[in-house]
Amino acid sequence: MRIAAFGLAMVLVLGCDHEDVTDPLPDVIDGSEGFGFRRVMDNGVVNNGFEFNGIRWNGIRWNGIRWNGIRWNGVELNGSTAVLDVAYDSDRGALAGRDEDDERVELAPNDELRAEGDLDDGETVVALETRVSEIEPFTGGSHEFQFQRVQTRVLPNGEWQDACQDGAGNPVKAILLKGDWVAPTYDRDTGAGADLATTWACRGAALAKCVEWGYHPEGSYNGTPLTNHHEACTRMVRADYCGDGEHHTENGTPIDIQDSLGINTHEGSWGIEAAWGPNGALCVNQPRKTYWSRSTAIERCSSLPSCDANGNGLHDDVAYWVSHGALFVTRNQPAALLTTPPAPSDSGG
Repeated sequence: MRIAAFGLAMVLVLGCDHEDVTDPLPDVIDGSEGFGFRRVMDNGVVNNGFEFNGIRWNGIRWNGIRWNGIRWNGVELNGSTAVLDVAYDSDRGALAGRDEDDERVELAPNDELRAEGDLDDGETVVALETRVSEIEPFTGGSHEFQFQRVQTRVLPNGEWQDACQDGAGNPVKAILLKGDWVAPTYDRDTGAGADLATTWACRGAALAKCVEWGYHPEGSYNGTPLTNHHEACTRMVRADYCGDGEHHTENGTPIDIQDSLGINTHEGSWGIEAAWGPNGALCVNQPRKTYWSRSTAIERCSSLPSCDANGNGLHDDVAYWVSHGALFVTRNQPAALLTTPPAPSDSGG
């Protein structure tokens, strides 16, 4: 598979993320600690949220896996078919290529794609093999994508490791996305060559969760591109009020979300927490976790206004903030940190 034509890369890291509540989430796509995939922990809550409209679980996890720089030596489909010029297919939200007869090749549910390549960090060359299997095609809103099990090993005899795991170490699938998100702020990269990058978003973490909630960054809704909604969603999920990549929540905390397009609408009458754009909060009342006070939010986030911007006690003025650029408005019940996060009523959301 000649992925060099696509510029795919994989930064592979092995270890665990120790997520302190008050510290920035570690960069789970940092390649400084060796080769292999980092096991991303989630403190025990692996479900995304309630299935009905509006109420969702939020969390602190970001994501995991980039793919843009391995020198690939070959790719095979199902152990026999050589696949060439593999690239991200925006229409399908997955990898596609061509066989030796120049026929188009797409990944189907029973397919297994294996790629071997060399990762050169300037000092040593590591031979790697990656396999993508257990494909589940999915259509979310107006956009197609796939859930994929992604595994990797160091050649020649390394053990296969799942790229994405839940808090109990069980494998979870990933969604392949076009683009790259740069630590420590987790802004979407718009620099030179950014369109050639891809990221596998682990289910249950912010990048994938926002896709499953209806905001695929390559999708649209009634003609409106969803790129900015996806970025704003990742801020909202992790309570990244300042847009600096630092989370201020914990897994298992419910929030009630409404977006500017009507994909999700509020379910209840909790008070407004914040309004959100791609760069973080536009306003904030009481943050969802009481350990981080409103006064601290105002100090740390360049004097964020109250969401009662009209000065008339209109704490539920969602329309006002949407008219002033908000892509999401969240409601919640502020709460202290939990010892044991609540069990969701189902595994949807």
